[in-house]
Amino acid sequence: MDSLKERGFQPTSKIDVQETFRTLLNLSEAELRALVADEDSPMLIKVVGREILSSSNGFRAIVESIDRAHGKASSDDTLTIRAQTEKEIVESDAAARAIVEQFRKQ
Repeated sequence: MDSLKERGFQPTSKIDVQETFRTLLNLSEAELRALVADEDSPMLIKVVGREILSSSNGFRAIVESIDRAHGKASSDDTLTIRAQTEKEIVESDAAARAIVEQFRKQ
């Protein structure tokens, strides 16, 4: 590893990896293909780019890239969304009942 450091190569930081995934997810297919084909592109870009472009693994690669860039949704997030949705349904039902009741009074 020392010889690589002497040649100017540095370890990739967590932030570098996250930014790479976020950026790759935002590229057009043509742009991503060009980066994958470029011999000077870092291996992280080439390998992840190939997976995203793969017809058999593309969707899985994108999901994993999103998880890598933004983190996986936690069960707390899921519970919060579910509770929020249930609250909206209850409020919507109450509003609908109020409208029906108002209509009946007319």
